[in-house]
Amino acid sequence: MGIVVICSYRPNEGQDGDFLRLLERHHGVLRHLNLITERPVVYLQSDDRVYLEIFEWISEEASRGAHDHESIKEIWGEMAQVSEFLPLSALEEAKTPFAHFTPFSFDQKD
Repeated sequence: MGIVVICSYRPNEGQDGDFLRLLERHHGVLRHLNLITERPVVYLQSDDRVYLEIFEWISEEASRGAHDHESIKEIWGEMAQVSEFLPLSALEEAKTPFAHFTPFSFDQKD
């Protein structure tokens, strides 16, 4: 059975474009390595520039094993240079029972 993960990132000031290019590449590499399911990835944005990425790992082992792939480590390293990884609890929206976010897709972003 799969494991759903919600990732939250805040791009560093002026690095939204670089971050979004990495985010778009991220799920493609995970899927190419057969680490995530075919469930569509959901992308959301908070009011204060936090981006959320929701996807399903094929298993707990795939989630843990992703760290062993050089291509994943490279993307995660680049993402860490242009953004901050945040816990959901850091989002203002997460302080309410019914958190609202704006959906987006990459065909709508620059």
